[in-house]
Amino acid sequence: MKKICVFGASGRTGLQFVEQALSKGYRVLSVVRSQESAMKIPKESEIKIGSAFDGRFINHCIKDCDVIVSLIGHVKNSDPLMQTKITENIISEMQGENVKRLITLTGTGVRKPNDKIPLYDKLGNYIIKKIDPERINDGIEHTKLIESSNLDWTILRVLKLSNFNLAFTLEKKYKLKKHGPAHMIVSRKTVAYKIIEIIESDKWIKEMPVI
Repeated sequence: MKKICVFGASGRTGLQFVEQALSKGYRVLSVVRSQESAMKIPKESEIKIGSAFDGRFINHCIKDCDVIVSLIGHVKNSDPLMQTKITENIISEMQGENVKRLITLTGTGVRKPNDKIPLYDKLGNYIIKKIDPERINDGIEHTKLIESSNLDWTILRVLKLSNFNLAFTLEKKYKLKKHGPAHMIVSRKTVAYKIIEIIESDKWIKEMPVI
């Protein structure tokens, strides 16, 4: 069974993904920033504590892994280009270790030609640009880095994440679409489920599907 290295494993989406990957029988290495964050991780997962801004630490994490999943996200006072800088480190170390499969998560503010963008998506991203433009810019810049790499990458795009999981049975039927349109709200549990789906198929390599 494949071994998955997860950056951002202690975040709200990261925890959902770690739990689902473990339940599917995958070996999981959870990368977290602190001992406090490590306490949130299921005991079945291997854990490494350190800074993803440190290339040597990333190298230590990704060795012997088959898939790298980056679910890092902005928090208060985080570096405006956090996702871009960490992704640059991840790509560099993956290339050095000949690890090919990378999956990341970003918002629908990252656009592609021919995207179907409903009014609620336009409005949602307009608000984000007003409140937190750095987050959208970071998503765009990290995407450029990944697209220019030689990795087998997939960038999953969502509009708004929710912790509300009661609709998960229904949401599992949501389709990954090349150009959307995006659902207005998607639970983090559904995002985790879809990332597993991406890992288990070659369909979305070098693509940026939308939920």
